[in-house]
Amino acid sequence: MKEYQQNVTGSSQKIGYQSTNKSATSSPLPGQRAALVVAHPGHELCVYHWLQLARPQAFIFTDGSGHSGKSRLHTTTRILKQVGAEPGCIYGRFTDLAIYAATMNHDFGLFINLAEELADAFLRERIEYVVGDATEGYNPAHDICRFVINASIEIANRTSGDPIVNFDVLTTKPGNHLRMPVTGAIWLHLDKSTLEEKLRAVRGYSELTADVDRILEQVGVDGLRT
Repeated sequence: MKEYQQNVTGSSQKIGYQSTNKSATSSPLPGQRAALVVAHPGHELCVYHWLQLARPQAFIFTDGSGHSGKSRLHTTTRILKQVGAEPGCIYGRFTDLAIYAATMNHDFGLFINLAEELADAFLRERIEYVVGDATEGYNPAHDICRFVINASIEIANRTSGDPIVNFDVLTTKPGNHLRMPVTGAIWLHLDKSTLEEKLRAVRGYSELTADVDRILEQVGVDGLRT
């Protein structure tokens, strides 16, 4: 079973794959400082083994409260602590309803400020590559997260002499990574024990039980992109 990331060039949404297969025993980009940027807590499960290897700084826009108003950020915090990753300066800052309201009200300033703050954080923390939500047309917050990531990296790259590499990962369409042309993407091949460890983490995220059950019913374990 495999986890993978795709390289996204600049601020464009065109996928440009790069790099070669890596074993599960080494970081996909050895020795490089990484950041994870996602819209919602729980997305880190899609790249759980990569988290273990890269130990990135994690930037998460919302608290995952959805319409219920109940945050699930505490579960993600526990997972990050277990793998040795740490929260970034933007971490559950907004409710899902606040992001939705900003989108409907065309509050571009909020998202521009997020991009600028992320760019500053990448430069301050000497981040060398970023993994974040892909544009899938499923959830506006996910797609906006991708636009903000692209903008933040573009801003940072204009300042830094060392370009930040930009990767995306699918989060909502189970099994699509198996059907897409992913030649040149970075793949992490999980052995049986690593896969079982990831499945325990996924099953232990009680707030996402319904989503996990749906994915497993549709496409089996492969749908977890492990």
